[in-house]
Amino acid sequence: MINVWNVMLWVLMLVILPMGVGAAICRWLDTGSRHPAALYLTGTFTEWALFQLVTVPMVWFRGSFRPLWIGMTVALGTLAAAGWILLILERKGRAPKREKAKPGAAAIIVTAVMIAGYLFLAYELAVHQRPDKDDARYVAVALDIVNSNTLFQVDAATGTPAVGITLEMQRDAVAPYMIYMAYAAQVTGTHAAVMAHSVLQQTLMLAMLSGVWLLGEHFFPGDLLAKSGIVILVFLMIVFGDHVSVLENVALWRIWQGKAAVVGVGVPFAYWVGTRIDTRPKGWKAYLLFYITMLAFCFLSIIGLVIGVLFCGGFAVVYGIRKKSVWVGLKCLLPLAFFAGYYWVYNLYF
Repeated sequence: MINVWNVMLWVLMLVILPMGVGAAICRWLDTGSRHPAALYLTGTFTEWALFQLVTVPMVWFRGSFRPLWIGMTVALGTLAAAGWILLILERKGRAPKREKAKPGAAAIIVTAVMIAGYLFLAYELAVHQRPDKDDARYVAVALDIVNSNTLFQVDAATGTPAVGITLEMQRDAVAPYMIYMAYAAQVTGTHAAVMAHSVLQQTLMLAMLSGVWLLGEHFFPGDLLAKSGIVILVFLMIVFGDHVSVLENVALWRIWQGKAAVVGVGVPFAYWVGTRIDTRPKGWKAYLLFYITMLAFCFLSIIGLVIGVLFCGGFAVVYGIRKKSVWVGLKCLLPLAFFAGYYWVYNLYF
């Protein structure tokens, strides 16, 4: 049964903690952005990247779930606390901001429409379900992880212990996003089905819209009308694409699933990360954020490896040509190494 304590834990673990992690990473990588959306998305993708680094070896060596969720909570909590402390100290030492021009009536109206559209989508996600055959397996695996204290060692079809990783879960062993569902359910005291179908849908849609807003902030800095208008266009694409199951309407169909999160959340954020490379091609800090993002792509879905390869190649060509530097292109291609590594391990073990 859901109570106020569960809701508080949802906000703490799925919003406040990622923003703290994002604050620490943004400070370390000197992204130049302290926008709440940037902190939230940077922290979320950092969490997913850390889960990928830790969980895949644990799955291969048949580790237990308990040390994983306890260890990750301690690590992420420490990083988030450091991030929030740095953020507070930074704001105290910052000079007072100059007064900005007040937005016009058109901008206020369009922003109000954007907020209304967000509330409408949140309502749709809360009251309407669009399940398919994958839903039962995803939730069953996350629930088995919590109940059995194992990682992919229970056959989702029968509920009995599996001798090895079953055929249908082989891809999950290298892209174990269901472990994150189980983790979120465990640390918030929430049933895995409620976490997957209700709570994660809300937070992931918020993350998707944050990515769109960041792109608007990059292309139209300070223009509230344009930024709100871009988000409204995304709303329209989602709602009017809802009559068919295509990737454009993932926010209403299956945003909580890994491949949908790659497309709906990962793609906008990856483009924003690319703008960091464009503005700061020298050094490594902008590229490290890109590597974190690509590692998170691996965690979300096996499809993330494919889309990640496309991003690496596209960024290498575009930014290599723009900066007239082969070295810039090569640095964009570096994530191909761990994409190839995960693909090799997948074929070696399975």
